[in-house]
Amino acid sequence: MPPRTLFALTLVVPLSGVALAASTQEVVPPPNAPATIEWNAEQGRLLLRYHDTPILAAAVDVENADGERIPP
Repeated sequence: MPPRTLFALTLVVPLSGVALAASTQEVVPPPNAPATIEWNAEQGRLLLRYHDTPILAAAVDVENADGERIPP
């Protein structure tokens, strides 16, 4: 058997098994719900959660035109 054919067979067999295994599992999306936002003005912290899982955590700094930090 030529080496190219052997390579093609070894590549196709594992991929077909993965596709077959993935198609037998049912995927259920989470219920639709709004994200929650937490803003701490004293610390300049913003936290965005979706289904109680943080998806964004940010620190917000504000500067004027001269580059001086403006406290929150």
